[in-house]
Amino acid sequence: MKDLLERILKQLPGYLPDLASLVTRPKTAMLRWVGEAAGDLTRPLTFVGVSVAIGFLLQLPQLGKEDPFTTLVASMAVFKVLALVMFAAIIQLVFRMAGGHASFAATFSAYLYIVSP
Repeated sequence: MKDLLERILKQLPGYLPDLASLVTRPKTAMLRWVGEAAGDLTRPLTFVGVSVAIGFLLQLPQLGKEDPFTTLVASMAVFKVLALVMFAAIIQLVFRMAGGHASFAATFSAYLYIVSP
């Protein structure tokens, strides 16, 4: 667990340059990142985690005082994780039906970069 946390913290300073690359040259950036990762999901999970956290922080002023904060955060996190995995699995299935042969990790990585910004 400590090793994972260290790897995630190591990726944080590169978030803004990665976001700029993804917005300006999405195909080039994703092909390079997915190829370099070789199945390691640390970088895409960090990227999507930071993106979701920023989005959540931007929504905080709209939350009412009566909303239970922990319940709201937990429900949003569970929904986001389930949605990401389910839609990536659907995309992987469709790619397989069309003759694709990429691993689920590669498909999931690319999908995380696509839906993050």
